[in-house]
Amino acid sequence: MGDIPFNSPKAIYTANQMRTKMGQKLCKMLGEKTIVGPLDPYIVRAFEAGCFDEATKDELLRVSVYCDNVLFSSNFTDIPDFKVLLGWSEMIDKL
Repeated sequence: MGDIPFNSPKAIYTANQMRTKMGQKLCKMLGEKTIVGPLDPYIVRAFEAGCFDEATKDELLRVSVYCDNVLFSSNFTDIPDFKVLLGWSEMIDKL
């Protein structure tokens, strides 16, 4: 996926899908009705509540930053390989 521009429909759709999934899972974990704004504080709260380990927290924070950069920035150019994105998606599904 490194050759796909960050602002392409595929990159934007992938980031949106991962962010939406993470938001839904975090809502269930934390008992929230909705999540507004960046996911980072919610990821940290879920970690502190014992929902997942520190390695997962760190990786979810990376995913969150990636999603926010793709969705809200016009100069993000470091797109991970497709295998990395697929791994992130699988990790989110396992939460």
